Amino acid sequence: MNIYTKDYYKPLKQNKMNKLIKEMADKNISRNKLSSEIGISKPTVRKYLKQPDLFSVKSAREIALLLKVDTNYAFEKLFK
Repeated sequence: MNIYTKDYYKPLKQNKMNKLIKEMADKNISRNKLSSEIGISKPTVRKYLKQPDLFSVKSAREIALLLKVDTNYAFEKLFK
C-alpha cells in the first residue's frame, strides 16, 4: 500500500488564457471559425493567439467586428 504525501503531488498549473481567448470563449467563437472569418490559416491563428500582438491591424479590426466589441477596446485590452 502506497501512502502519498502532499509533497508527492505536483501543483496544478493554471491555464494561461489571455484576454482575447477569454473573450472568444465568452462569445462562443472557436479558433476554426476565427481562421475562416479572417482568412488566416489555423496554425497561424493558434500561434497568434499565444501572442495576440502578432495580429496585423487589419486582422485585429476584423476580430473586433466578429467579437462585436469596440476597436479601441480591442486594441487596448485584447491585443496587448
